Amino acid sequence: MSAAGMGGPAGMAGTPVVAGTDGMPGLVGLDATLATDIATSLAAGVACVAVILWIARTPSRTFLERRTVPLLVTLAADYLLRVPAWLAPEGHLLRVGEDLVAAFHPIAMALLVEALLRRHLPLRVKWSVVAGAALTLAVALLPASAREPVYAWAQPVVMVCTLGLLATQLWRNRRAGLAREETRLIAGVVVAALLAVPLVAGDAGPWRAFLPNRFDAIAGLLFVRVLVTPPAMDGVRDALSGSLRALLRAVVIAAVVLVLLGAATPTLAAHVATVLMALLLLFEVFDRVRGRERLALEARLLRWLAAAPRDDFDGWRRALRHAPLGGDALVLDHGDLDDDDRDALAHVSEQLGPVLSDARLREAALAQPPERRAAFAHVRDLLALHDATHAGVLGLAPVRLLLANVPQVAGRDTDVRLAAIVRSGREAAGAHVRAA
Repeated sequence: MSAAGMGGPAGMAGTPVVAGTDGMPGLVGLDATLATDIATSLAAGVACVAVILWIARTPSRTFLERRTVPLLVTLAADYLLRVPAWLAPEGHLLRVGEDLVAAFHPIAMALLVEALLRRHLPLRVKWSVVAGAALTLAVALLPASAREPVYAWAQPVVMVCTLGLLATQLWRNRRAGLAREETRLIAGVVVAALLAVPLVAGDAGPWRAFLPNRFDAIAGLLFVRVLVTPPAMDGVRDALSGSLRALLRAVVIAAVVLVLLGAATPTLAAHVATVLMALLLLFEVFDRVRGRERLALEARLLRWLAAAPRDDFDGWRRALRHAPLGGDALVLDHGDLDDDDRDALAHVSEQLGPVLSDARLREAALAQPPERRAAFAHVRDLLALHDATHAGVLGLAPVRLLLANVPQVAGRDTDVRLAAIVRSGREAAGAHVRAA
């Protein structure tokens, strides 16, 4: 999780100035610090909008995706409102609007955490989050003369406390009946939250006088990058290595650029490296949304499909624990299901195919007349009973069912991968039936 800090960049008095704080001409007539902070905020806002649009274009949105949208919307609105707000004088309506949007970050973050854990947060945690949001909102509504100095402390402190509280809840409950893919995603979110703590804390009060730039937009980009991590990737390793890789690339490219320009100063180097890191993370988000980073997962799936038994169902079931997205999958045999289960599965799979997701079942049920929705509701109840998001019908005579829990944000190709696994299982089950 990330948070957006409020108030203007260091050294900014509400209006842009021509020279940077280091005596260097500013970017496009702006103060160099202000120009850098605007560039990183724009990059973070664009990343949030890209994922929101991807989710919006997905006809069957998962519960996790629906819970992710409010946080992405508040982050995007905050980051993008900063540009005109920071160029406006103190007390301007745009600045108040930006602060009001940011006040809802803690609540949106708590909603996402509940979706990741698939359970309600403890009541004391909920009240703490609401209290933090209420405090931030109250400070944002103060008169301009009192709001600016108080908000410079209040908002970063509230966000740091919220990040720490929610990250602790995620880590403590990461193995509480959750699938392996869910645990990996939660681990990545926890790493992003912990990295965000010092980045957001740097926005508080006098720290701004010692830091060359604001870094909370970088925290937002790291969080969005984690959200679109392909399923089955190691969350901790991916988050840490991705952050370190982006930082090293930004530093190296900044050093090369400054050497070529012959204008290397510590402050300028910090500005250039910060902007480059934001752009590198933005491009990584674009790549992941478009699926380029999923190639490694596709290779793993192909290797598994090539090695999985096709004429031995028991062997295929044992091999399933090594399949991408299938490590925690559950296979139910004919005897594990009652007649109502079998009838509903036969009816629904005939219309939707062998791979059934909760989101797809919900959407398909709405398109049915009321008297024909019972089978879809029955299969959704079956998924809920086993804490599954997807089902794969491996056979109907006898009935065999694969149940998997795959968390996904902007993961439209999950059904395709599961379809490949299910097809190999149907072949193994068919061979087993023929042999019997």
